[in-house]
Amino acid sequence: MPQGPNIPPTLSVLFIDSSTNQRPYWADQLKPCSDQYQIVEASDGQSGLEAYRSRRIDCVVLEVALPDDSGFPTLVNLVPIASKPQVPVIVLTQIPIPNCLGACQGQRCVCVFAQVAWVGQGFG
Repeated sequence: MPQGPNIPPTLSVLFIDSSTNQRPYWADQLKPCSDQYQIVEASDGQSGLEAYRSRRIDCVVLEVALPDDSGFPTLVNLVPIASKPQVPVIVLTQIPIPNCLGACQGQRCVCVFAQVAWVGQGFG
């Protein structure tokens, strides 16, 4: 996307989540917040890492409970040195928070949020 003195820079956010309901839901929630957001979506760790390496990504939202068990390895790959992250990573997960906090400790994550289904809303 072109940038110049009169064009605001874009902020690219990569959502990595295998759920065909949750990933678009959270991406759609973010889109109206700013016309500067460029949303990139990936359904597994490998395609997420490929997207991350192929373009500038400013922030990653990662579901660590991916069906192919690539969530935590993807997190470690995105932030190989916990004390020197190159990109902010927000973990948005269905794993119970105490379990996930322990696994994400060491400053690999900016923050961890639990995804919960509300009455009448189920995620698949």
